[in-house]
Amino acid sequence: MARASSSSSSRTSGEGAWGEGEGPPIPYRRGPLQYSPAVLCFCGNKAARWISWSDENPGRRYYTCIRRRADGCRYWFWAEEPHPVFIQELLIDLRNAVWAARRRNRELLNQLGDAAVMVEEHKEEVRALRAEMDAIANQKEGTDATRDTICRLEKELVVYKLLVKYCVVVLVVVFLKKWLFN
Repeated sequence: MARASSSSSSRTSGEGAWGEGEGPPIPYRRGPLQYSPAVLCFCGNKAARWISWSDENPGRRYYTCIRRRADGCRYWFWAEEPHPVFIQELLIDLRNAVWAARRRNRELLNQLGDAAVMVEEHKEEVRALRAEMDAIANQKEGTDATRDTICRLEKELVVYKLLVKYCVVVLVVVFLKKWLFN
C-alpha cells in the first residue's frame, strides 16, 4: 500500500517549500503529528504526515521525519496510493483556483492599502484647500465691508457737496442782498 519514494513533493507546513509561495490550498484539520497509529521514522521519532500539493501528487499524504531538514534523517514514505487521474486533475484545478483567489485577494488588499494612502493624501489637500477658501472668504468679507464703507462715504460726500453748494448759494444771496440794498 504505502511505498517508499523520493519525491520533490513539497511539505505543506505553510512556508518555505512552495515554488509559488502559495502554501497549502486548505488548512490542515489536524497537525502533522496528530494522527494514529504512530508511524516511526528511522531515528525513532513519530513521523510527520503531510499533504503533497505538487502537480504529480495533489492531495496525496506522505510521512517524513519531523527533523528531516535539520539532522538529515531520510525517512520518507507515501501514506496512500495515488489518486485516479480525474481526481488529481480536479485537485490541481481546485488548488490553482484557491491560489489564484489568494493572489487576487493580496492584490486587492494592496490596492486597498494604496487607496487608503491616497485618501489620506487627498484629505490633506482638501484641508489645505478649505483653509485657502476660508482665507479667501475672509478677504471677501473684508473687501465687501470696505466696499460698503466706500459707498456710504461717497453718499455722505454727495450730501456734503450739496450742503456746501447750498451754503454758498445762501452766502451769495446774503452778500448780494447786502451789497444791493446798502
